[in-house]
Amino acid sequence: GFQQPGFTARTDDVWPNGTGVKVYPNPVTDLVTIELWGESAMTFRADIININGNIVMSEKKVFNVKFWNKDPLNVENLIRGFYLIRVYSEDGILYRTFKIEKL
Repeated sequence: GFQQPGFTARTDDVWPNGTGVKVYPNPVTDLVTIELWGESAMTFRADIININGNIVMSEKKVFNVKFWNKDPLNVENLIRGFYLIRVYSEDGILYRTFKIEKL
C-alpha cells in the first residue's frame, strides 16, 4: 500500500529528473495510481478530498533514498463524483492537487 516505505528502480524506462508526481487514470473506476519520483529522501502525504471538502482517504509514503514509485490506491468504495487528490511533501518542496472523476 501507499503507506509502506519503498524504493523502485526501473531499468526499462528513463528515470525522470527532479521531483514530481503524476496521478492517473482519469476518470477512475477502481484503482488510481499515484506516481512519485525524487532525487533524495522525502516523506509524502496523499489526501483524497470529496466535494464537501472532507478527507475521505489519507496515506503517507516515506522514501529514504532516490526513488521512483507507482502506487495504485483502491478507490472502488468511493461514491461516484468528483474528488481532489492532494499530494505534498512534508518539507514543502512538492505540493500538487489533481481533480479526478470517480465513475
